[in-house]
Amino acid sequence: MNFEEFKNKYQHKSVKEFPNQVPENPVLTVLVLTYQQADYIRDCLEGILMQKTNFLFEIIIGDDDSSDGTREICQEYAEKHPDKIRLMLHSKENNISFNQKPTPIFNVFYNTFSARGKYIAICEGDDYWTDSLKLQKQVTFMETNPECSLTFHPTLCIDEKDLEIQHLKQPPNPQKTQIFNLKDYIAGKGLGIWTVSMMFKAVHEDQIPNWLFKAPITDLALKLFSAYHGKIGYIPDISAVYRRRTAGSWSEYSQTYQWQIDHLKGRNSTYNLFNAYSNYKYNSEIKATNKWWKELCLPQAFKFANRSQRRKLIFNNLDYFLNPRHKGNFSRWMRFIFGDEFVSEIKDNL
Repeated sequence: MNFEEFKNKYQHKSVKEFPNQVPENPVLTVLVLTYQQADYIRDCLEGILMQKTNFLFEIIIGDDDSSDGTREICQEYAEKHPDKIRLMLHSKENNISFNQKPTPIFNVFYNTFSARGKYIAICEGDDYWTDSLKLQKQVTFMETNPECSLTFHPTLCIDEKDLEIQHLKQPPNPQKTQIFNLKDYIAGKGLGIWTVSMMFKAVHEDQIPNWLFKAPITDLALKLFSAYHGKIGYIPDISAVYRRRTAGSWSEYSQTYQWQIDHLKGRNSTYNLFNAYSNYKYNSEIKATNKWWKELCLPQAFKFANRSQRRKLIFNNLDYFLNPRHKGNFSRWMRFIFGDEFVSEIKDNL
């Protein structure tokens, strides 16, 4: 699908581009995707603008019709940095929904089609970069390792609901530079490639396949698609922060039954779409990772579910809940039959 076909199919209202003087030949494009992130967007943009590079780069900000002041902050930055920032003002009319829920899919791909760089990096509006040489390191790596189509680095993850909860997302042997392949990524439960850390080769607009627009988890789809066309490079420098459970974010509702179910379905659907696209070349790895995600999400869904949700969950997944090898299943059945308070009282009296 090319840009015109994309707009004909999905665009119902014209996207407004804020006036700018950005050069037309940047080496790299940074995509900033934002909606209702007034409390965070300045950190995001400052982390990008502080980048020190020996090449030109552009920043495309896609605001998804924010009403909390985010759009005004983006306009302020676009006015201050007209040589760097291209601000795309999106409208709710163009939103692509899944399960009657809005998604950033139109924003992502409209901006991807608009990118002029040889490489693309993404920083969502509630995340930020901490290393002023992040882009330089990744472009240098890509230029010296042309077999790589994607590169990433460790990411510090912070929980906005509990700032004491922090952890690093990184692959095994994180202290050394490494090169992985797509099988490593799928079998390695993602290797710790967070969207805020990745840079990938831009593709010609005619090379963007239709399945990408149908994938419920867009960043996963982009990682799979990029890694399908090359190898994955890893640079062992912590260069970014990913904020979990920020207000209004997808991850804000991660500690709920429905989020766990939707997350599991979304991952399975995205992997299955890629499986068909790749002619089932990675079928065994995808089956294994879908099974791993099921074993991760189902216990969490049970934990947050009410009784009726638990009934539905159990009888839709009897293969999991009747398997004694899955740790905690005996306790789950006891909680389902007798209730949480009864089981907790028994534990307290032991």
